[in-house]
Amino acid sequence: MPAVLRRALLLATALLLPLAGCSRDPVRLHFGPDGPPLNAIFSLEVEVGPSWVEGIEIDADMPGHNHGMITKPVVVPLGDRRYRVDGMMLHMPGAWEIYVDLVAGERRERQVLPLHLEPY
Repeated sequence: MPAVLRRALLLATALLLPLAGCSRDPVRLHFGPDGPPLNAIFSLEVEVGPSWVEGIEIDADMPGHNHGMITKPVVVPLGDRRYRVDGMMLHMPGAWEIYVDLVAGERRERQVLPLHLEPY
């Protein structure tokens, strides 16, 4: 698949991501201009809508393959309900689900954001 088409598909997916999940207030994932890379460690920014959120946890999984990432991401608060996530790695092409857990004390709300990563 040409890189331009791949970027367009990733952009279209990124625009749909805020509609996924269960909260009325969206969670937005901000990737770099080329989207998430295949089989390379990357960072992304997460913007959360709900004002009650005190922090987030993030992970990703390939439900069709019964496995997740091979790295453990680190969340860095940036303020104003934004977080930088370092150490993400989507090591295979295909259908991924990114899990963003919104946390405040004992309250947890999981957002499930689908992402399809094309092979190069």
